[in-house]
Amino acid sequence: MLTATDINYTGITGVSQGLNGRVVFTSLAPLQSDPGQAIAVKQMQIGVPLHDLNLRFQFQGDHIAVEGVSVESAGGTLTLEPTVLPLDNTSPISGAVTFNGLDFGQIVATTGLAQSMKFDGKLTGRVPFSIIGGHISFAGGAAAADAPGRISIFRSSVADLTAGGSMAANGAAAAAPADVNPFQDLAFQAMEHLSYDKLDAKINSTAGGKLDLNFHLKGRFDPPQPQKATVSIADYLSGKWMQKPIKLPSGTPIELYLDVPVNLDEILNDLSQFTKAKP
Repeated sequence: MLTATDINYTGITGVSQGLNGRVVFTSLAPLQSDPGQAIAVKQMQIGVPLHDLNLRFQFQGDHIAVEGVSVESAGGTLTLEPTVLPLDNTSPISGAVTFNGLDFGQIVATTGLAQSMKFDGKLTGRVPFSIIGGHISFAGGAAAADAPGRISIFRSSVADLTAGGSMAANGAAAAAPADVNPFQDLAFQAMEHLSYDKLDAKINSTAGGKLDLNFHLKGRFDPPQPQKATVSIADYLSGKWMQKPIKLPSGTPIELYLDVPVNLDEILNDLSQFTKAKP
């Protein structure tokens, strides 16, 4: 029998505190146990702060059969579907994380994404992953909003993000050359105050160890104070209207495609270096 009581450590689950558990082996060669062995961890930090991890598993010789994992995040519960963990440290590992009604705004607020955006809404989804040679990657991840919500993209962060989409006013599509400042400003306004009716997201790893969050939103421009676009006849006739800021009308329909890159390898490498530096 192996027992752990309030152990603090730094490892695969990051900086972790309060590991408790007991494993009763039915065989030591090979390692075997009954189903339902349990381990709990009070707090951990691995990219995002997590707490109250509960793991149920069984030793089955050359691998561990993970029966279920749940962990609490700032936005709600994350669960790991049943999977297999080989004990040879070389075989690939695959699995999927699921979430239901996750408050993504709280996740954003506790990560580096808070420098780029604010988010108000809940998501439900499933994200498959694989671990090969110590590197984790994601493929075919998908999430969707449970209900309407809001998103605000800060202008200062637009250089780090890729956005595309359309705006329509009074039923007509708005189009202009990309280098015309007034229309660029309208796009910035749209991203700063967007109420969405529908949102879905794709989650995949890309080259260079990056995690790509690809959002597709349909909604409307919804600033704190109602506003209208006003252009004087004199400015229009003289062409000066293109040299002045124009307010995007409240309620303008918006469809937005937004790519948010996250340097996952860098985050995990920083965590690894921190782990090695711990006494």
